[in-house]
Amino acid sequence: MNRLAASVLVLLVALVPRPLAAQSWPSRPITMVVTFAAGGPADGTARLIANELGDKLGQRVVIENRGGAGGNIGAASVEASKWWSGCGARG
Repeated sequence: MNRLAASVLVLLVALVPRPLAAQSWPSRPITMVVTFAAGGPADGTARLIANELGDKLGQRVVIENRGGAGGNIGAASVEASKWWSGCGARG
């Protein structure tokens, strides 16, 4: 009986409409933080990735170079970001 109730609960939760799923994502430009100085190989690679990502998502991708302290400055800026959602590189 307990297993049946759990299965029914899972099925009901799966069928609940999700209004957030209807929103388009991303709705504003994406900022990609590069933890190396501008003009280097990491910056060039990030710009290539940003161009492809922007084309696929239909949204502009902005590169922000935050070099120094072994990447800690860039990581701190991402973590301090207002829109930090828990996804991304984090140690």
